[in-house]
Amino acid sequence: AAGQATALVLAFKTSVSSAARYRHAENRMMLRISFETQYITLRKADLEASEIVDNGMYNGLNREDQIVCGWLFKEFWSNHVNGFPVPKGCFYIHEDASYAIVFDRKNGLADNSEYQIVVNVQTSLPPEGDAYWDEHMVARVFSMDDVILRQEYAVEVGACYLRPDRLLAQVANGIDGQLGTEGFKIISAGNSTLDLYVDLASHIEHETLTFELRSAPAAPITAGYNLRIFLFPLTSWEMNGICQATCTHVATGTPCGQIGAIIPAPSCVLEAICGHDGAHHNML
Repeated sequence: AAGQATALVLAFKTSVSSAARYRHAENRMMLRISFETQYITLRKADLEASEIVDNGMYNGLNREDQIVCGWLFKEFWSNHVNGFPVPKGCFYIHEDASYAIVFDRKNGLADNSEYQIVVNVQTSLPPEGDAYWDEHMVARVFSMDDVILRQEYAVEVGACYLRPDRLLAQVANGIDGQLGTEGFKIISAGNSTLDLYVDLASHIEHETLTFELRSAPAAPITAGYNLRIFLFPLTSWEMNGICQATCTHVATGTPCGQIGAIIPAPSCVLEAICGHDGAHHNML
């Protein structure tokens, strides 16, 4: 929502035609991300999405550090057999909205591979409305060549645009439906009863995931609302199969959709935040 800190996924695919440069570069390579709009600003990757402040210690090549990667980036993902390459370090010049990931020699991006980078951003609505995003990109992604021998050259450059169905929206106000205390509660995953979270590190493929939503008494969620639930880490979740939803009218205790019920039965769909083929279904 506009005016709020939110997660943004930068998704891109490297080309087959650039295979020679990716495979034969002798020294370190680099990925540089440049944000191209004043309406989306990078924030830190911490839970509070803190403001980024320029730091002269980490503002250029040979000043990169892995700790900076943790400051700037929430998630890295790739469909490459080796996954996303572990960065040697990162540096940034926030004033220029420029952020770089440096890779060790022979450990950079690969050709014909998909990559996703998740970041926190602060957003605002452009005066032109949604039409602004038809002509304005969010960011450019520069896959830089050998930083020693070909420092000024890019292997390839990509432009990142917002998906038409993922445009910024107004933030909810006090009269909109809200989740209440314990408004989102995980009930179970597979045959296990859970209290707080699902452990994705266990690599267990759960056949079912059950959770409960409860609206706030003063701001009820009523018929006609569209609720979106984002599953974090975004690049780790893959929801397959069928999504089923039921609801109960709190005042009467009547299940939604029954004859005489006040509220019709809800529907549920699995979606992918990214739009490419094979994108993870990480949103309900």
